[in-house]
Amino acid sequence: MQYVQDSAAAANEIAQAVESGRMTALQGAETATAMRNHIMELARLRGRPIGRAYATKLKRYGKIFAELSEKYAQSLYKTAFTGLDEVKQAKVYTEMVAASGRPNAIHPSSETALDTHVPVWMALADLFVGKELQDYDFDHIARRLLDAEFPVSRIETILWQEVFPVLGANLGALAIPEMEGWSEPALRSAIKDAVRHPPSAPARLVLRWRRSGNRTIRSRWTRLRRELAGLAEQSRSE
Repeated sequence: MQYVQDSAAAANEIAQAVESGRMTALQGAETATAMRNHIMELARLRGRPIGRAYATKLKRYGKIFAELSEKYAQSLYKTAFTGLDEVKQAKVYTEMVAASGRPNAIHPSSETALDTHVPVWMALADLFVGKELQDYDFDHIARRLLDAEFPVSRIETILWQEVFPVLGANLGALAIPEMEGWSEPALRSAIKDAVRHPPSAPARLVLRWRRSGNRTIRSRWTRLRRELAGLAEQSRSE
């Protein structure tokens, strides 16, 4: 799961670099391919020996650039990559960048890992309710997150990559917002379904636009980070 999350975050940065012109589509595809394989190796180094052995059994090596360019040429255009014109090749490169941030079909072991995120999902979901949050709300959310024992950087990744795509619309301009929150079964089902079926490239662009423009969640997350830092400092002093 850490590999999937790190890959998605890196792919997002590369996609932004390509969109802004700081990278060509080819450079983005090359960087994304190397990045995903590197993150895969780093993720395995962080694991225990039996975990590394099992991961290697599932996927021994990452795919090389030529394999991936051919794969997505066939997927998009049903023809060899070398038979494409420059415009279509650029679209293949763009798809390679996007795909580098998407997980493959979820393996049962990943389902188990996702289950460890449920307490974090339930706590973060309270940031998305339609009512004004008070100091005691932030304190309650922060304490639940501390109990989950996830680093703040991981919590932030879960917020934007797993919870926001499902609940972000609740605070949209045209929404009739949920005021009291969501049940655990409903939220667990919705987020797992979203992780199993990543959005298409156009949908990801819309999601990125919604995320960057959602001042309410950004403001609440900033406030929650301060609360987490304060509780962590208090815990250390005790």
